Amino acid sequence: MYIEFKDNLFDDYLRLDQEQKDFLQRLVFFEYVELIDKENFKGSPLTLQNILYMDMQDYLEVENYEGAQAIKDVLKLYTEEFD
Repeated sequence: MYIEFKDNLFDDYLRLDQEQKDFLQRLVFFEYVELIDKENFKGSPLTLQNILYMDMQDYLEVENYEGAQAIKDVLKLYTEEFD
């Protein structure tokens, strides 16, 4: 994973109310924006969307479905930011 969040960050994600989910999605999004800014400065060809998608797949591989859903929600919510 490109960003290692604390193991319990996504615990109970599916049980959070919408306001809490929105806050967590913004937090995660801005962590990835900061990472991609650093990577682009180094000349990396990775995009924000690529990194989010790869991390979502990593969460699925380790069967962290709440983490995968959170990343998927970030991808859906900020689609317009990827252009």
